[in-house]
Amino acid sequence: MTDLQCLERGYRRLLKLYPVWFRMEHEEEMIGVLMAGAAVGSRRPGLVESLDLLRGAAAMQLRPRTATSRGVAAAARFLYLASFLQLLSLLSSFLTIASVRATVLALNPAFSAAQWHSLMVSQVEPSRIAAPVVAFLWAFLAWTLGRSMRWTNVTFAVVFGLFTLGLLSALGQGGAIYATADIVVDGLEWIAGFLALALIVRDATRGETLEAPAGAVG
Repeated sequence: MTDLQCLERGYRRLLKLYPVWFRMEHEEEMIGVLMAGAAVGSRRPGLVESLDLLRGAAAMQLRPRTATSRGVAAAARFLYLASFLQLLSLLSSFLTIASVRATVLALNPAFSAAQWHSLMVSQVEPSRIAAPVVAFLWAFLAWTLGRSMRWTNVTFAVVFGLFTLGLLSALGQGGAIYATADIVVDGLEWIAGFLALALIVRDATRGETLEAPAGAVG
């Protein structure tokens, strides 16, 4: 296989990450441009080119596929933000666990090692396990919002309701005192979810829509 054939195969592999409707319209044109701009003797796409194509593929996959209202498009962005904040909350739980334990012991001098272990098993570890699932749900719901799936709104309302109950439970158990950083991030996540919900509800009373990407419908 020649250098040019290897290079073209590499580009086509990266372009497979783009939506099918986009590749049908633009793949050959993009291949021509990429091949023309490649360095002489290259056998594989360069790092900068690869990262640029990956970034473009992610943007295209997240882009609404059907005609989407402005409110729903904004709601999807808030849900992506909520997904990021959920992962940030997970990271915070690992980084601040030492300070959380110090605060618990300072406020409860009689708190034993067995009680701390019980707290970790019953509250901290379950929340860490659930965090990636919640982050995925926010991102997945944001993705489905852009595709006008009928069940998305109901599912989102249920997930947001469960998240709200979890946050209230954490506050009721003293989370604002023992794990302030985690609660702050969770609060910001709740605000992002609430804004998404408000935009969806507001949009239901309007008929305002955006144009779908060319070739995206159907």
